[in-house]
Amino acid sequence: MTTSPRDAVFRRILLPLDSGARDGPGIDAAIGLAARFHAEIVGIFIEDSDLMRLAALPFARETIPLSVSTRRLDPADMARALRVRAGVLRARLQERATRARIPWSFHVARDESLQEQLGEAAASDLLILGVGGRRAGSLRAADRVTRYFFSHGACTVWLYRGLAAGAPPVVALLDDGPSSRRVLAVAGQLARHGGKPLLVMVSADGAAEFARRAGEFGDIPTDGVEMEFRPLARAAATDLIRMVTAARGKLLVIGRDSPLASEAGYRRLLEDLPCEIVLAG
Repeated sequence: MTTSPRDAVFRRILLPLDSGARDGPGIDAAIGLAARFHAEIVGIFIEDSDLMRLAALPFARETIPLSVSTRRLDPADMARALRVRAGVLRARLQERATRARIPWSFHVARDESLQEQLGEAAASDLLILGVGGRRAGSLRAADRVTRYFFSHGACTVWLYRGLAAGAPPVVALLDDGPSSRRVLAVAGQLARHGGKPLLVMVSADGAAEFARRAGEFGDIPTDGVEMEFRPLARAAATDLIRMVTAARGKLLVIGRDSPLASEAGYRRLLEDLPCEIVLAG
């Protein structure tokens, strides 16, 4: 199922990549989303400045492949290896995007130019961060993207772990933040295009407030998506984790201004939730 440009949520899919990125899963996920939303895909290869600084240290050495011998790290060799890796990822992106007839571009960025690239990101952009399996510690060079996003970001961020898709619902958390309507709109589109039901968790102190707040979102179009509202105690991370797990949620959409989406908060969610997480800007 696809959408028309008229009702697309995202105009660009931003895909940061680094020297440790796998060639396939993240690129394929970005291509799939770009196809759904008729969006451009923008690959951003992050030259790891930490690796370059390491290579410049006089005592830094590497083990020669198929040998027990070592040799001194050469900054020029490291820079060359990063350029080669960027070229491989660019070719992979070009091949997949061309096959899917999706507009694409590819850029190489260091810390300074990375901030410039992300500074141009808008609310209509989706940034995909590959974070590996279930452990938050798997964030590598993408950590600098994450830190910049929490300080300056305006776009929506998908913390992508390559988990298997299935029938369970998309889950949206609506709390007191101003991004709640955006959260529901993004979650509704993702549920619609993924063919999933939508479970909406509404942060409220009691039944009366839950009924009032749930009614406030009745005017947001969901295009026929099956939707269910449930109450959730305010800022109750433990309850949210329990309810999403019990519902076998495939994907959780939460506002970037939510107390549960602070830098420490999203890491706890990554640790404890077996689902994809989207932080809506």
